[in-house]
Amino acid sequence: MPWSRRSAARSCLLLSEAELDRLAERAAGSGAVAGTDDDPHVFHLALLAPAATTWDIRVLTPLWRAGERYVRIGFGRTGPGPAGHRRDGAAHSELLAAFRTRDPATVSAAVERDLARTEKIALAALT
Repeated sequence: MPWSRRSAARSCLLLSEAELDRLAERAAGSGAVAGTDDDPHVFHLALLAPAATTWDIRVLTPLWRAGERYVRIGFGRTGPGPAGHRRDGAAHSELLAAFRTRDPATVSAAVERDLARTEKIALAALT
């Protein structure tokens, strides 16, 4: 299992219900990719934060930044606006629901689906 899924699987056991509620409210409030924040990685980092080490964050941040332009282009081509926000909100709801199960295998599978979805969108930007 890749380390990002391992971190998420550990984090689901550590995140408080209050933090999951806060993330759900922020994501639902704006429908944006990262809740109400401009940084598209804030939501995902918040999910990983309880289990993420400083090293994890040092590795993830440049990887996210390197791929960000392709993801933004891909998201723009696959439906910006209300439909895109609903799609992204549904993806975040799926992640939150998985984290609420407190089951590492469920979380790992949800993260894998989210990564595959994002990869597909980024690849669409390149073709």
